[in-house]
Amino acid sequence: MTHAGTIETFETPIPQLGEAGRKVRVYLPPGYSSSGPRCPVLYMQDGQNIFRTGTSYAGEWEADRALDERCAAGGGGALVVGVDNGGAARFDEYSPWTEEGGARGGRGMAYAEFLARTLKPLIDGRFRTLPGREFTGVAGSSMGGLISLYAALAYNDVFSMAGVFSPAFWFARGAAAGFVKSSRPSGGLRVYMDAGTVEEPHREEYVSDARTMGRLLAAKGGVELRLVVDEGAAHNEAAWRRRFPAAFDWLFSAAPHD
Repeated sequence: MTHAGTIETFETPIPQLGEAGRKVRVYLPPGYSSSGPRCPVLYMQDGQNIFRTGTSYAGEWEADRALDERCAAGGGGALVVGVDNGGAARFDEYSPWTEEGGARGGRGMAYAEFLARTLKPLIDGRFRTLPGREFTGVAGSSMGGLISLYAALAYNDVFSMAGVFSPAFWFARGAAAGFVKSSRPSGGLRVYMDAGTVEEPHREEYVSDARTMGRLLAAKGGVELRLVVDEGAAHNEAAWRRRFPAAFDWLFSAAPHD
């Protein structure tokens, strides 16, 4: 059995955004085969930065290495699906709401629908996944964290876990808070949320916003929250790379096995 996972890439249309093709990168765990055990799945934003430095624009998470090490230590295998961002359209598609005082944002509802209703069925049909919501999570950082939390709450029938790294709630703070308050995650939800204490810009807001949103989530029935404040951590891939393994382990620790 191989001790390193592999990365498979392909392009798929995003009909909800009228886009003909977007690159998707799929991490397959060590020993994965078309006839082997089925795996849980984590869908991640900013796919360019998840696995390879050569494809990133701001550093990488090394998620593949972390999951290889998890498997080597006896942890269960999982698929990670990294969806490339839309470049100049990133702010638009990673927020369902328009920026406070600006014109960016507003296409996140369509993008989240793509994740839940188009991409997930495609991945389930193409790979050996555990398709139930109890095996399925969504994660991202900054704006990617914002849209990941939205997707998990809006499509609670699809996602039971959300990894929300350094979420950019400053982008649409009021709308995001209102949505969290009104959401009804009837199926239960595990949310990992974090922030560093020296994130730039909006240094103080990352931690205070995470704590505020954390309180709103914790007050809701059916939500299990883990909030991490990382002392001295900045707003970059190096910080998210360091926190990813523990976040992944916590999110998927309650997932049943095949």
